[in-house]
Amino acid sequence: MLHSRGALCAAFGLLAAWPCTAPAAAFSLTEPFASASLDPFYWEVSSTNLTTLDTSSGRLVLTQMGGAGVTRVGFRHPMDGDYTVSVDYELLEWPADNKERLALLELAIGAAERISDSAFGGDVYLSDLRPTGVITAGVPTTHTTGTLRFQRIGSQICASFLDGPAFTDFQCVTDPSGAGGSFALQMWRDVSGGDGIQLALDGFQIEAPDGHICGDGTEDGPEECDDGNTADGDGCDAGCLDESSSPCAVAPILACVNAGKASLSVVESKPGKEKLKLALKKLADAVPLADLGDPVGGTTRYDVCLYDGANQLVAELSVDRAGQSCGSKPCWKAAGATGFKYKDAAASASGVSKLSLKSGAAGKGALSLQAGNRGGGQGSLPTGIAAALQGALAATVQVHTGVPACFQAELGTVKEAGPDRFRASAP
Repeated sequence: MLHSRGALCAAFGLLAAWPCTAPAAAFSLTEPFASASLDPFYWEVSSTNLTTLDTSSGRLVLTQMGGAGVTRVGFRHPMDGDYTVSVDYELLEWPADNKERLALLELAIGAAERISDSAFGGDVYLSDLRPTGVITAGVPTTHTTGTLRFQRIGSQICASFLDGPAFTDFQCVTDPSGAGGSFALQMWRDVSGGDGIQLALDGFQIEAPDGHICGDGTEDGPEECDDGNTADGDGCDAGCLDESSSPCAVAPILACVNAGKASLSVVESKPGKEKLKLALKKLADAVPLADLGDPVGGTTRYDVCLYDGANQLVAELSVDRAGQSCGSKPCWKAAGATGFKYKDAAASASGVSKLSLKSGAAGKGALSLQAGNRGGGQGSLPTGIAAALQGALAATVQVHTGVPACFQAELGTVKEAGPDRFRASAP
């Protein structure tokens, strides 16, 4: 189970290397390896030998018989920007000169290692970081517990070890790329023979001011959303970006120009031939032509947001066809000097076939829309609108332009609110 640093500090006063009194980073994560198994959302295990992994003792115990092989426990989520990443370890069975290496990897940079190999000076800490590719001289140690760490500050990345009261940097390199760090825990031996070894990993920690994990259910960093998974098509995509480009709020916004007269009709009695008509007239405030946007020579899109009497969003339609052709003719054309008209016989944008917008003085501005499904594969008008409004005593419709501007009607006179028909007007 993963924990925040603050929760562990509060409960146990842990992490002497990162004092509990220090300011918390924007992203902080601790894996104590205390669960019955490794969570596959966070970890990926690969092994080329007979290593066993066991978390039943409340930490990750790795046991390897003699022989060459590699076991890697990879953390699936890269960290952007600066970071501090470390792992605590204890050597349980560690014969002298066993040729084994325990490493904390920064996959693009290299390794911080604890090894036992006479070719490198016996029991030592060492590192080999790119782009230099130079293996550091081993730093001797007699301790069976310690901590390996990678730390990035700006373009400098340092490999360090804790073998006493404070961390010691034993190699630093400059990496101006700023690429996100990807991490893994690894034990490996590249020679045959040798005695069996066993070690335990007591904790893996990350602190990263700009870090985030898409799919963990917490929206942070650059994420626009986080719904607890990394699937596309559910409103929040695999990169935790909002898949919806509609500006429709979950409830009606306040800053909209009211229509003095309005009507809405939804007919869904014939499946595949649903129809919707909307008219907003006598807009209370003056509507400059600029407030309508420019769908002819510009990029303006129009979004219709429909809410029930409890101000819950029940439907949205979008027309984003600025500068495009509908058949052999432009979708949009200017309506004199006062507005614009849209016509699309294919009704490909949310089923909308006609949309008319008119500017003018107070009480003169207007908007009307027709949409429908025709069967035969043409069915882009959302359905189920009447059912969502069944029994409603009122409704609100808002039309947003990309300027932005907003026009609305509060439809308080409901004439019909059945399962397949809804009609309402204002006043």
